[in-house]
Amino acid sequence: MKDYSLGKKKNFILNYKVRNDLIIINFANKNTRIIPYSKDKEITILKLMKMQINNDFERKIKKKVENSTKLSAVCLGLMALVSGFILLTNLPFNIGAIIYTCLAINTSIFIKKSFDIIKYKRLLKDLNKNKLFIENEIILNESKSYGDKKRLTINNINSISYNRLNNLVKYKKRVLKK
Repeated sequence: MKDYSLGKKKNFILNYKVRNDLIIINFANKNTRIIPYSKDKEITILKLMKMQINNDFERKIKKKVENSTKLSAVCLGLMALVSGFILLTNLPFNIGAIIYTCLAINTSIFIKKSFDIIKYKRLLKDLNKNKLFIENEIILNESKSYGDKKRLTINNINSISYNRLNNLVKYKKRVLKK
């Protein structure tokens, strides 16, 4: 699971591992907590992880994408405007240097916001994958006809892409209809 809280929640659980009768919990703030293993504790951790996936995070991430997109568009427009202005005028060196500096700063903001958009869209896709899993967890673990003996949980689907999980859900629904 990725950090949907965008660093705002210190106790956001990313994942956990069970080793030698211990549960090692990894949090988004890079902290780790080790507790003795019990099935009840593992179930509680899985419930907490599922509770972390809520619409509030989705709304916040979508707002970040929207804001970054708007700022990128403004930066792109300013870059075009300043570039056109530089090409059409014959400015003294010191004024041209100031404008080129502004253009460089504007370009760096545009590039950073473009990378932010990519990062937030990946978070949204991961969030949607986890929602899809939660909605279809029973179906996915109904029968092991696809050869996987391990029970799928919110903790162990990190390596599965959204498309693969979606295809798996469709396949399982078709198999269960028969």
